[in-house]
Amino acid sequence: MSIGSETNGGVRRVLVDDLSMDGTTSGLRIKSDVSRGGVVDQISYRNVCLRDVKTPIDISTRYARDAQGSLVPVFTNIGFDDVHSVSPGRLVIQGYDEQRPVQARLRDVSIAGKADRKIEFARLTGEAIGSGDSSNCASRFVAFPDGTAASARPQLSLDQARQFAYSEVLKYVGVAGKETVDPWDPLNDPLAKAL
Repeated sequence: MSIGSETNGGVRRVLVDDLSMDGTTSGLRIKSDVSRGGVVDQISYRNVCLRDVKTPIDISTRYARDAQGSLVPVFTNIGFDDVHSVSPGRLVIQGYDEQRPVQARLRDVSIAGKADRKIEFARLTGEAIGSGDSSNCASRFVAFPDGTAASARPQLSLDQARQFAYSEVLKYVGVAGKETVDPWDPLNDPLAKAL
């Protein structure tokens, strides 16, 4: 769930609620740099579960390392409430400098295992990020089929298949249930025959 990198017009009052992410590179991400700038303000993440996400939280004002410019991005009033990564991952919260840190509030935020943390130029309030209780995420992820009980694909009979021949399908026009036969036959159109 990314915000940015084009933030030069500003991004304000965004709510991300009841989100589950599975197997992505980044989870909750805000990105910009000095070539884009802008104010990102009043962003709220609530009730989020992440699994197998490389970087569950990735907030960076230095998105493109080789960016040039003087448009320093400002990230402020970012709230994380009930955000849990049930698998280990990286945590990045990177402000621009001491005068323009990322300002964020944390409440009930956890990353399983030992998170690789890169926190610099950040003013964080609330609770520390822990490896705490993520039990509310247990039912949030749908199991992938294991492939052992694959059902046979239904097959059309020969009569049913004839109904889906191009000549049959293309001759009807109109709203489903109110189709009519169109007198134009695209397969016999002189343009089609010219090819």
